[in-house]
Amino acid sequence: MSARPATGTGPVPTTRPATARPAVRDRLAQAGLATAALCTVLRLMLGGGAGWLTAAALGLAVFAAAAWPRVSPQARFFGALAVPAAALVWLVASAPGPILEGAVAQSTQFAALLAALATLRLPMRRSPLMGRAAASLLAARPGLRHGAVLFGSHWLSLMFSFGVVPMMGELLERAGLHVRSSPVARGMLAAVIRGLAMTTAWSPMAISFAIVSSALPTLGVLPFVATGMLAAALILGVELFADHRGRPPTESADPAACVPSDGRALALILGMSVLLFLATLLLHEATGWSFMACATLTIPALSLAWALGQSTPPSATPGRGGIRSALSHFFEVLTETRSEIFVFSSALFIGQAVLAVARASGLGDGTGLPGWLLPLLCLVSIPLVAALSVAPTIAVLIWAQVFAGAASALAAPVTHALALTLGWSLAITVSPVSATLLLAGAMTGVPPREIALGWNLGFVLRSAVVAGLLLAGLYRLGC
Repeated sequence: MSARPATGTGPVPTTRPATARPAVRDRLAQAGLATAALCTVLRLMLGGGAGWLTAAALGLAVFAAAAWPRVSPQARFFGALAVPAAALVWLVASAPGPILEGAVAQSTQFAALLAALATLRLPMRRSPLMGRAAASLLAARPGLRHGAVLFGSHWLSLMFSFGVVPMMGELLERAGLHVRSSPVARGMLAAVIRGLAMTTAWSPMAISFAIVSSALPTLGVLPFVATGMLAAALILGVELFADHRGRPPTESADPAACVPSDGRALALILGMSVLLFLATLLLHEATGWSFMACATLTIPALSLAWALGQSTPPSATPGRGGIRSALSHFFEVLTETRSEIFVFSSALFIGQAVLAVARASGLGDGTGLPGWLLPLLCLVSIPLVAALSVAPTIAVLIWAQVFAGAASALAAPVTHALALTLGWSLAITVSPVSATLLLAGAMTGVPPREIALGWNLGFVLRSAVVAGLLLAGLYRLGC
């Protein structure tokens, strides 16, 4: 409302600024999500407790109500479906209480982890290390540059996920390589997207691991990570070979000459990623707490320490202003994954409703199929659904719930966990509605559907063959 002078016909000026209400909503969303995350971690650390779950659920409900106007239309659509989906479970499931309680518990766990992952955006925005590390990938020799970008963005994405896409895109633009007109730039940005997507296949710090570890309690962290790294290396290696055969001619513009790079920055970022994983693993082994709970503690601890370190130069005395600013921004970034939280939390209830209807109608849930067929169907169906512009989260969570009740999945947890995560990785590259492709499309002006089906379809088909052969071998070995 504008603050015009009060007249007989004009509006009476308000004493509150126009931004007061959104600010209150934001603070309420931050408080609700922080409460949900804290209560969830305490519940996981203390071994359960209905009181902690109730408090976490209430915090998540406050967050959802406050954040509703600021989430994406797709997130609101899924959020609106969650309530009738829960009601459908209550009506048709034979034992709806435990099913809905489990969905609530998982939704609070995923919300806590997504909030923790969001805090990594704080040091990423403030640290000059990331820009120099990304630039060092472009500084590789022309014959090695594509491989450096492909594998380098894969490792950088372990900690910074989607942030790698705009960073590399900006460096390419600064070097005079425009995605719309340059096949070289297009190939490099496609390599960034593929490298990023493949971290979903094995990263223990990602939401994908949280899903598979919740569905498959017998899954070990180290076997999953080691096998997933092998799978990602094979797929990216095949992609590098395919790209080498079909690479366009080198252009005159040289990215290495246009952007400052620092190989030490890249080594430092990768070293911090490894240390973050080791710290989380050691905490998990020492306490017996779930890996998800440990990651929800270690990730924001690193983010806050890094942000505070950047707020106070080594030669300066710590100042209250810098610390207060870092803390304020720390809580602000908590809710930046609000749309993802809506989608994941809602998808849990929608997936349970689909399974409940299937069981009630006598269709079953797929657990009667041969054990070797389930992971292959999972691998193919998730990117197929994603290519139809349906958020792959629904398919991922439905398959996770199918695997949770399948004896073959419990007997071969690594195979089935990788079927989920590899399928999700491929879905990210071929889904026109994935966050990665939406971000790349907004940055470059290329429609996400063109990126999905024009740039990445061949990659998905080649990778699906490699992944299918690997899954068949792992299942044969009983992994």
